[in-house]
Amino acid sequence: MRTTLSLESDVAALIEQELSEKKTTLKAVINERLRRGFAIEVGTPKYDLPTPMNLGNPLIQNFDNIGDILELIENDPR
Repeated sequence: MRTTLSLESDVAALIEQELSEKKTTLKAVINERLRRGFAIEVGTPKYDLPTPMNLGNPLIQNFDNIGDILELIENDPR
């Protein structure tokens, strides 16, 4: 699709900066930035979440007894 865009001067400066840094085409920069913008708008995360990992079983099953918690802390070899 061909279209004509009128860009604000600050946006044009940012595009020019990216063009010189990435050594790519205007079409590639505009398409990439538009895709990112639409992805953010529809709620796509802009970062990758770390893979969940198993932390094992908790040392304390019941937090109702503060005495058990204090004993565990006081006897911790770390």
